[in-house]
Amino acid sequence: MKKIILICLSFFLVNAALETSLQAVPMQNRVEPKISINNRILARINGKAITTYDLVRKMDLTFYKQYPEYVGSTMARFQFYQQGWKVILDDLITEELILADAKESKIEASAGDVRQEMEEQFGPNIIDNLDKAGMSLDEAYKIVEAELILQRTIGARVNIKALRIVTPSKVRMTYDEYVQKPENRHLTKWNYRVITIKDRDIIKTEALGKSVYQLLLNGVKLDDLSDVLAERKLLGKNGKVTVSKTITNDEKELAANYKDVLANLDAGMYSQPFPFKSRVLKTTVHRIILVEEISPGGYPTFKDLEAKLKQYLLNITADKLTEEYIEKLRQHYHVRKADLESMIPENYQPFKLN
Repeated sequence: MKKIILICLSFFLVNAALETSLQAVPMQNRVEPKISINNRILARINGKAITTYDLVRKMDLTFYKQYPEYVGSTMARFQFYQQGWKVILDDLITEELILADAKESKIEASAGDVRQEMEEQFGPNIIDNLDKAGMSLDEAYKIVEAELILQRTIGARVNIKALRIVTPSKVRMTYDEYVQKPENRHLTKWNYRVITIKDRDIIKTEALGKSVYQLLLNGVKLDDLSDVLAERKLLGKNGKVTVSKTITNDEKELAANYKDVLANLDAGMYSQPFPFKSRVLKTTVHRIILVEEISPGGYPTFKDLEAKLKQYLLNITADKLTEEYIEKLRQHYHVRKADLESMIPENYQPFKLN
């Protein structure tokens, strides 16, 4: 199962605005300003203070991972700080609650695991890449160590419980509910080609249609049809036979008369000639349909959907369990939203460009 990690830092809340604003950032021929940090204690969790500097370290690592092409732009970094600091502060608070729980439960990450994860995140040139991110090795080590502990704690507190709740019978029940909904039914789809036959009058058109049909049954290929008709002098002066390219339609897109014809054909079969009033030609023509491929409609089988439905149930179950887990941590460590909000002045601006 895909790991459900609580601390994902909600980048999607700021990415769209950041991507738009970065388009206006001139990257050449300018002097980069400097960012001043108005440091203060932003929160206190289980006796540990979270400062603006703590927030910056987390944001620098986030910025490096998400926007490595802008690591040299102070303006881009400032915009990221401004747009994301409240979201990431909330995540830091949640992280500290989980880390406190991990400490009580003695959930740890070994030095070897941390080094391996750092190599995966920063590549073999760790020092150079950390320098680009504006972080020291010690700072990065502590952040990566915390990330691993967070993942393991969430695994123990949430993911294992979710796996126990999402039983095979619950997955089957969800499938049974899924196939009761008409909107989940797949439509039958056909790939087909149309042979259109026209002559001076309806009698000659019908006769030409029968000749074309017989040739096709005898193995004449569509690409050779015009040559064979000419060679056997089956086309009169006013006769015309055209072959369409492959057309793809589902059962909702098909005209009623086409649907009736196709319903009785398997892949590789030709229909018998049938009359069709052409609005383009403004006359009645005869048509033959060749079915190239059929994608049957209906509901997916349980085997086809089992893995997706299980993952869906695991995700929503883990989300619910995570919310419950975080709420219990807040109560256990006496963390109230009002208390946190009171620690930050209403007009506080953590960052300023100089």
